[in-house]
Amino acid sequence: MHSLPSVMDYSYGKSDAGGRGREDYRHILIIKSANPLGDNYVVIRDKTASTRPNQDFYWNLFCLSKDPTIERNAVHFPGQLGVDLDVHVLSPMEPKIEKDYWNWKHGTYIWDDFSEEQYGMRVAKQSSSEDFFSVLYPRARGQAAAKVIRSQDGAGLRVSHMEGTDLVLLSPGKPAKFEDATILLRGEISFARKAADGSLRLAVVKGPNNETEAAIGDWRLESSSPVSLLIRRDRVSGESAGDSHLACITLPPRFPAAVASIDGAPAEVSRQGPELTINFPAGNHTFSIQPK
Repeated sequence: MHSLPSVMDYSYGKSDAGGRGREDYRHILIIKSANPLGDNYVVIRDKTASTRPNQDFYWNLFCLSKDPTIERNAVHFPGQLGVDLDVHVLSPMEPKIEKDYWNWKHGTYIWDDFSEEQYGMRVAKQSSSEDFFSVLYPRARGQAAAKVIRSQDGAGLRVSHMEGTDLVLLSPGKPAKFEDATILLRGEISFARKAADGSLRLAVVKGPNNETEAAIGDWRLESSSPVSLLIRRDRVSGESAGDSHLACITLPPRFPAAVASIDGAPAEVSRQGPELTINFPAGNHTFSIQPK
């Protein structure tokens, strides 16, 4: 697990289906907003493996909700407490989605009868040729739905939402490149957000040395360990995590000579032209970059 607390958390785990010849390697990103009712969502990629061809796999999700609706590759769960959930299935490409239902009732001392009902969804696929790739996007009643589009090669996705636009690269074990006119992501796990208020976010989490980067316009972040940047005009702050490492931050030509601090103390930096290199110690840290 890695955490860049203000931007995202990443975790990874493996299950083997009780030794039945099926394995699931689950990678989860929790994308965060400073606003609790803003764009906070979960991206999940399940890479599967089997010992037999055409092995059946199932992806299941149950919610405390009302009866969901299915529209092509999206499922909408009406929430019981004013928050709904949209589930976008990005892979398999033509998902077979079915609804499920479960309920129980039990007499509990003092409380008397206690009941609960859940609605669920199930996605089925055969073989490991495609991953399960999905986005779980909660939204308060009345908030507009996000638009989620998978990249052409299936390595990443674009999320257009009420706070701006995100590009997310989630391609563990298979470095990839994902870009549009102004945003570039490279590596295995990286992220960029162009917010409606003009601020920019960049984050890299995982990938080979010198091959993991996130860039928007003239701003570029490269690192082999988790680092994030928040850019509000010329105010730059961020977080780092993991082992000790170097991070290279490319500043735009307009940015003047700069100094950096880590946890409020002066940081060891070097600069060559627009490139600022910071030496981060191991562990979780915050940092800032300021004009001299």
